[in-house]
Amino acid sequence: MGPGPGLWALAAAREMPTAVIDGFDLSQDMVRKANARYARADLGPRVQAFHQDMRGVHRVHAGK
Repeated sequence: MGPGPGLWALAAAREMPTAVIDGFDLSQDMVRKANARYARADLGPRVQAFHQDMRGVHRVHAGK
């Protein structure tokens, strides 16, 4: 799921303090905004956004 500016992942990380959350977005601008928001919230590497097409991530993890 695309992280957009990082709001949903930030909320999820606060609700699940041990979760590791990776977001994938086609927009480099959204990735920058999301990662800046996570850094300000001191979530470090536990919550990250990456510039990538989610369909590629699925293929890698599904072995296709």
